[in-house]
Amino acid sequence: MHLDLYLDKYEKGPLYVKRLAFICLEFPVSADVVHRLLDMIVDPKSPYRYFKDTPRLLRISGQETYMQRYNEMQMAINSKPNFDHELAKLSKQEPTQANFERVVDLLHLRTVHTLMTTGSSDNIGDNSGFYYNLGPEYSAMFRKRSFRELQKLMVYKAYDGNLASSTVFLRRKLQQVLEYERDDESDEDDRMGSDEYNLEKEEAVAYWTCRWYLLYALFLSNDYRAVVEEYFQLIKEPAVAGYNALDVLANDYSNELVLREYLLRTVCFSVLVAEKMQNLEARWKEMSGETFASDAPLRKLIKLYTGCRFSDLKNILAEFQSEFDYDEQLSHSYRLWKRTFEYKVCVFYLSLVKRVSLGHLEEVLGTTSEEITKLISLFKLRVKIDQKNNLVEFQDTDSYNSLDNQIQLLTDAAVAEMRALEVNRMVKEAFD
Repeated sequence: MHLDLYLDKYEKGPLYVKRLAFICLEFPVSADVVHRLLDMIVDPKSPYRYFKDTPRLLRISGQETYMQRYNEMQMAINSKPNFDHELAKLSKQEPTQANFERVVDLLHLRTVHTLMTTGSSDNIGDNSGFYYNLGPEYSAMFRKRSFRELQKLMVYKAYDGNLASSTVFLRRKLQQVLEYERDDESDEDDRMGSDEYNLEKEEAVAYWTCRWYLLYALFLSNDYRAVVEEYFQLIKEPAVAGYNALDVLANDYSNELVLREYLLRTVCFSVLVAEKMQNLEARWKEMSGETFASDAPLRKLIKLYTGCRFSDLKNILAEFQSEFDYDEQLSHSYRLWKRTFEYKVCVFYLSLVKRVSLGHLEEVLGTTSEEITKLISLFKLRVKIDQKNNLVEFQDTDSYNSLDNQIQLLTDAAVAEMRALEVNRMVKEAFD
C-alpha cells in the first residue's frame, strides 16, 4: 500500500510530521495512523509539540485521551523556549566537543521550533556564521560537519516548499565548502585527476546526498532539461573522499527529503519530457540499472511510450498520481510534469501525420477532440481543421523540426494552466 511508504520509509523529522499530517488531514486514513502521528507530537519532551496543526489532528483523532494529553502538555509549557539564552550560556563555556554537540542540537531545536510554530522556513538560514562568531575552536569543529549541516538545511527549506527557490544559494554554498575542504597539502601534479578532498565518510556521504537533493529540487522547479543534465553529470563525476554519487545513492542515501525510488522516478520522468524519442534507448542504457530494477510501473510507462501506445499511458500515469498524491509538494510537481508530458505526446504524434480524422486522434492519444483542438490553438500548429468532415490537415510539417526545443513552452503552458486551476479552487473554497 502506498501509505506504508510514507509511514515507514521516510526518516523521522519535521518534514515527516508535516507530510504525515497532510495525509491525515486530506485523506481517509485509519485512526491508528492519526494516533501514530499524535504520539510523536503530544509529549512534553517532543520537538514537535508546538506543531501548529495539532488541534486539527486532535479533532479527527476520535480519542479523548489525546486531547487530555495535549491540554496537560500546554499547561506544562509556561513560555516559548529561550534558545538564544541557552546558546549564549554555552558560548561562554569551554569549547569542548561535548559543548559543540549541545550547540548543534540547540540550533536544530530552534529551527524545528520555528518550522512547527510558523510553518515557514523564510527565516531559516545557514548557521555557519554563528559558529565562526563563537571562535576558532568551534569554527574548526563545524568545518568537520559542514555538509551534514547543509543537508539538514535543505530538508528544512523543503518544509514549506522553499527548497526549489533556494537552490542557487545552496549550490553555491555547497561548492564553497567543497573547495574549502580541498587538500592543500598535495602539490598540483598530484591533484590532477585525483580524489583530492580530505573528508570523513559522513561528510562525503552528506556531500553527495546534497547533490541528489539539489537534483530533486530542479524537478520541483519544473526544469526537466536541467534534471537530465545534472543526473548524467553526477554519475560521471570522480569520487570525493573515496565515494561517488552512485555509491551513496545505493548504500547511504538519506530518505528524509524524498524516497530514493521517487528521486529516480523524477529523473526518468525528466528524460521522457526532455529527450527526443530516438535518443531514449541510448539514455536508458547510460542510466544505472538500479533505476529500473524494482520499479515495474516505471518500466511499463517507458515501454508504453516508446511503443507509441499513447492511449494506454493514461492508466499508468493515473497510478503514479494516486501514489504521489500523499505528498503535498511532489504531487503538485508531478501534476505539472504529467500535463507537460501529455502535451508532448500529442505534439509528437501530430508532427508525424499529414491528414487524419479527429476520431482517430482521440483513439490513438486517448484524449478528447476538445483537448486536441485546444493544443493546436495553444501552440499555433499550422493545421486546417475541416469541421464538416471532422478532419485535421497539416499545412507545414517543417514547423515541427524543432520539436525538442518546445519543451519549455510545454512546461510554461502546464504551469500556467495548473496555477489557474489552483486559483479557481481557492476562490471557490472562499465563497462556498
